[in-house]
Amino acid sequence: MKLRINKFWFTFSIVKIMYMFFALFVYTKFTSLGDTARYLSGDSVGSPIWYLKSTYMMDLLAYSFSIVLGPVLANLPFVFLSLFGIFYAVKRLELSNNELVPLLIILSLPSFGVW
Repeated sequence: MKLRINKFWFTFSIVKIMYMFFALFVYTKFTSLGDTARYLSGDSVGSPIWYLKSTYMMDLLAYSFSIVLGPVLANLPFVFLSLFGIFYAVKRLELSNNELVPLLIILSLPSFGVW
């Protein structure tokens, strides 16, 4: 069985990963990335109600990734989650390549790509 990789989606994925590194190493010099540092630090890890509050759940998840992957690569699972969400939504549109490419270019602009 041969795995077929769409070059447009592959390029879009690489761009999203590059934006992650841009956000972590360049953008953070000018401003903060919301609650990213807080989640990675795991402030509420160990709380008995971690499953009741989304912030506590994110603390546990992001902190766990941070322990396993390190503070930089801990962001990758969330990039892949966003890629899956975008892929799932766009794939359901059943666009041709001529329609897909402009859409992925728009979705690759910094205002969408960083966030």
